[in-house]
Amino acid sequence: MRIKSNTSQKISRSVINYIILIVSLAGIILTLTEIYLNLKGTSICKTEGCTVVHIFDIHNTLNYLGIFIFSSIFIFSLLKNQRLLILRSLILSICVIVEGYFIGFQAWYVKEFCHFCLTVAGFIFLLFFLDFLSSKHKTIGLVGITGFISLLISTYLVNMPLISLNLKYPVIIYQKNCPHCKAVIKYAKENQIKINTYEVKKVYPLIKILKFDSIPILIYKVNNNKIFVINGEKEIKDWLKTKIRRKASFIPNSSEILFPFEEGGACRIDQPNCE
Repeated sequence: MRIKSNTSQKISRSVINYIILIVSLAGIILTLTEIYLNLKGTSICKTEGCTVVHIFDIHNTLNYLGIFIFSSIFIFSLLKNQRLLILRSLILSICVIVEGYFIGFQAWYVKEFCHFCLTVAGFIFLLFFLDFLSSKHKTIGLVGITGFISLLISTYLVNMPLISLNLKYPVIIYQKNCPHCKAVIKYAKENQIKINTYEVKKVYPLIKILKFDSIPILIYKVNNNKIFVINGEKEIKDWLKTKIRRKASFIPNSSEILFPFEEGGACRIDQPNCE
């Protein structure tokens, strides 16, 4: 009976390991596809949540990290070395803990979900669950589950919500006492350029995360789902003039362009009165 039981366990672990190989390979293909599309200026995901994620991950670091993780899981599962399988469990537990932050960030801060990110998270959770079933070291998995729940709750408790920007038209971030902001908004209205305006205090967390300390700021999404940012009255007006002349969206070469501004062309956010 014991021989049959051991044989059954080995077969079960072998089947689980085979499924892990398939899922990790699917993860590699999915992530490589996203990297390729990003290089072409597009993405698998078209939601506002994906756009926000691209703002924060401008160097595509998360996708390259995903390739490394899925490739490691695939190789470790293929070799079936016990030490490597323990390392596989450790990597997946760490990934699950980190997903607690990523999911919490989207749920509580951004209040928008990146569908591609959730798909990758689904692959991670599936791999973690399969590994947990076949692993002899359940403690590693329990640490991962506990860490995920703890981090998810922590992101909720330390909540700094971000307002979702309507990027259908150029977004102008302004402050009521900023004459440069008023000049930019007035210029856009006089030339019948459709814009969306947000007072800086309503999007302050986003501005601080993007490390800006002056306004006005223009944020715009071009047709290929890339984001660029312009800071300062003169630079924003120059861009608006280009838009008027071309009667079309201005498309920069890089995923994000930060234009410098001249002294006197912007107001500091923490400055009570700006002249």
